[in-house]
Amino acid sequence: MDKYSSGRMKLFSSTAGFFTSAGNQFAGRNIARLFKKKAHGGVSFQFRILFAFTLLIVIVMGTLGAVTYWGGKQWLERYTDDRLLVSARNLSEKVDIFTTTVDKRELTRKAGYLLNAEANSFSSQGMQAQLQILDPQGKILLSSGQQDKGGFKLPGRLVATMLTRRSGLETVQMAGKQWRVAYQHIPGNNWTYVVGLAEKDYLQPISELRNLIVVVALASILATLIICAVGANKFAGPLNHLTGVMDRASKGDFTVRAGKLNAGREFSILGDRLNAMLYELGRLFGQFRDTAGELHETSRRMNRVADNQVKFALETEGGVEEMAATVENVTGQVMQAKQSSEEMMRLAGDGMLSLKTVVGKIGENRELISSTASAMHDLELQIQEIGKIVDIINNISRQTHLLSLNASIEAARAGMQGRGFAVVAEEVRRLAEETNQATAEVARIIDTIQEGSRLVTERVEEGLKVADQGVETVNLAEESLRQIDHAVAGTGEKIAAIASAAQEIILGTREAVQTVRLIAGTATNAETQVSARDIAAMAARLAAMADRMQQDLGRFNVDKQEGPEEEKINAELMPA
Repeated sequence: MDKYSSGRMKLFSSTAGFFTSAGNQFAGRNIARLFKKKAHGGVSFQFRILFAFTLLIVIVMGTLGAVTYWGGKQWLERYTDDRLLVSARNLSEKVDIFTTTVDKRELTRKAGYLLNAEANSFSSQGMQAQLQILDPQGKILLSSGQQDKGGFKLPGRLVATMLTRRSGLETVQMAGKQWRVAYQHIPGNNWTYVVGLAEKDYLQPISELRNLIVVVALASILATLIICAVGANKFAGPLNHLTGVMDRASKGDFTVRAGKLNAGREFSILGDRLNAMLYELGRLFGQFRDTAGELHETSRRMNRVADNQVKFALETEGGVEEMAATVENVTGQVMQAKQSSEEMMRLAGDGMLSLKTVVGKIGENRELISSTASAMHDLELQIQEIGKIVDIINNISRQTHLLSLNASIEAARAGMQGRGFAVVAEEVRRLAEETNQATAEVARIIDTIQEGSRLVTERVEEGLKVADQGVETVNLAEESLRQIDHAVAGTGEKIAAIASAAQEIILGTREAVQTVRLIAGTATNAETQVSARDIAAMAARLAAMADRMQQDLGRFNVDKQEGPEEEKINAELMPA
């Protein structure tokens, strides 16, 4: 391998190194910027990949060509300068040696031989050199060819410079060509050796290399376009498929699934994860829909329970009002008994005008007390019935409280969508607690009434005993009229006590009626107008909310059955 070929190898090595360290980094940065920009709008992904790789190849090949051409040209220029200077120095030294050893004729012959040999040396390297020996006046003494061959005719200014400087290297324009000329003084005969090379000749390899780079670059761009088009289509196909799946899912269809993607492990994993996500979303919305249905059914049940509570309260109200009327009737009878007792006392004060009349009055008194005892017994039974009804209302209140707690739990499960329902459930719970407190108050009042009734009954029973004693006293009237007088007085006092107790029973009964009206929602006081009717209205609003929730969830399709492949995917992706 000659020096010129070795230089070419060095040129290619240095060019490749420069490209690796600079050109590739520049291309990479620009492609990264290209993909970071958001100005592509509707440009397809395939085109972006194709454009990016084409731009990369253009930048790489352009950088490679520019660096190679510039570096090769610089190197060839330096190499040519060195070659010309070496030729000028060596040949001038050889000719100078001959001037001292041979005569002029032989010198001319040997100098011509050296010129031809040097010209052949340049020709062997692909360069057509022009070699001349000038005499002291600047005229051509010897030449490797014709004087004007190739347009190599030295201008006078350059010849004068050569004769003055004796050695050097010049660039000159001759016959429309750029020439590189080296010259060296030959001391023995005062000659000047001149060698010149046309720039077109010694840069011919660079021109050929440039053309080769252009051809290779075009071929590379074409190959890149083909490869990138095929690769981008294969890469973008699965992406378009996944995009279509996600588009259908965004419209509420969670039954859609991504098919098998034979575009690499990453796309397969992406498809599996997307299927798992769609499965989980479908399952979640299915649970929401089921929860909405359960909420709707629960609200309907609450509405029915509230209606039944209103119905029971209204029935209780009627019973309590009847009880109040009965108590007032009993009170009237007690007042009549009091008046009769007073009359008996008056008659006893006047004396025992007629034993028969006294016996009759005592009999009437006993019957009156007996009816009073019977009425009190009936009153006690009615009060017990009221207690049972209050127990029923209390049980309904507890059930309502439990339903409100269950509703609060379901609202908490629903998250943000159950907030409104949670407020309604809390209001229902509060109303249930107020109802429970009201029924407890009614139970307390009933206990008080029962206690008073028991006392009245005891008094009536005592009155019966006194009446019996009066009968016995009448039978023994002859023995002790004074005992009859005392017995009648005691009876009057007891009847007065019965009347007082009856008044208390009336007051308690009126309070019970007001409490039952409050529960039934028929109370006239606006400040206490929170009742079972309100609970029913709230349950109706809750049912309407559940209907709207079902309508909103109805647009999501989550009824698809899983196939074996989906079960396998979910088994791999979902924890046990």
